[in-house]
Amino acid sequence: MIPEVGRLKRIRLPRVFDEVLPNGLRTVIVRRPGAPLVEMRLRIPMPATTAGEEARRDLLTRTLKSGTSRRSEVDIAARLQEIGGSLGVGTDEDGLYLEGSALSRRMGDLLDLVVEILTDATFPDSSVWTERARLAQEVVLARAQPEVVAGEELRKRFFGRHPYGLGLPSPSGLRRVTSGRLQTLYDDLVRPGGAVMVLVGDLRPAAEAERVADAMRRWRRKRRPLPVPKPSAPRPRPMLVVHRPGSRQTNIRLGGLAPGSGAKVFPAFELANLIFGGYFSSRLVVNLREDKGFTYNPASRIHHAVAASTITISAEVRSEVTGAALVETMYELGRIVSTPPEATELEEARRYRIGTLAIGTHTQAGFADTLGALLSRGL
Repeated sequence: MIPEVGRLKRIRLPRVFDEVLPNGLRTVIVRRPGAPLVEMRLRIPMPATTAGEEARRDLLTRTLKSGTSRRSEVDIAARLQEIGGSLGVGTDEDGLYLEGSALSRRMGDLLDLVVEILTDATFPDSSVWTERARLAQEVVLARAQPEVVAGEELRKRFFGRHPYGLGLPSPSGLRRVTSGRLQTLYDDLVRPGGAVMVLVGDLRPAAEAERVADAMRRWRRKRRPLPVPKPSAPRPRPMLVVHRPGSRQTNIRLGGLAPGSGAKVFPAFELANLIFGGYFSSRLVVNLREDKGFTYNPASRIHHAVAASTITISAEVRSEVTGAALVETMYELGRIVSTPPEATELEEARRYRIGTLAIGTHTQAGFADTLGALLSRGL
């Protein structure tokens, strides 16, 4: 017999050390003992404004760790292994991010390596050529996937010519990127003004803050990037059909702008989304999967960026039931906006969200991810 679920426990938030350094870098440090590790998250605002800049930014992400004037790519990897650390680089619509970790006693070594990469990256020609060819091939393969095509077309509907509507870079644009162009982009945009660094782990916040300030004083580019403009609300337009001969299923995407995570209405909106299609016990899953058998896992997801938040409803269905699946999706949308949810639905969604937040922030890495994402959106 399965026991009853107990009362929800209140999540206790730790104390946060928050400081802005003279170079403009904001440092947020949280003591979270347990494993003798420290997790680092660094987000640098670097939004792309043109398709060409998008290509350069994606390649910069791939080659940022390819070498400095002191170390080769192999040397950087060996140094990370020596200090028991890791360091990854990625990008999203709002900029560049670095994610790393190290043993607590070697955190100073990781910070020194990060500063070296942020101030002295060299972008060797051989690495740029290799990553340029690899990324161009990945783009060609991605654009052959129906879910990628559907996602790109929906973003164009959301944002039009706004930077968030750029999508994947073109192979031809990637081929025009050189080491010199990457170096120019790096010098112009990889700067501390407006950047946020989060450290979470087995550390002493005051002492760690001094260590960060000492290491980061070498990162001197102070100018902040221009903020991303708010996009206009998308105009109502006819349904778009992208014909792919030979496809045996239809990739359905619907969506629009959503309240930001700092809006007063967002908690209610998030619970409504969960009830509608945001988790496996949602109405959309019960209707399209359990009752009709149209699809395996329909979903409704909220995505937050700095300048806008969106909601996307997605389903992959057999081609012959496309119309019926759209009718049922519209029915569920009408039901969620016109009639209040049952008390049990609301309580289950609330428990699910609180539970996933508690689980997601239980580890040092999960807490650092959550805190970094919130801070990057100004929360």
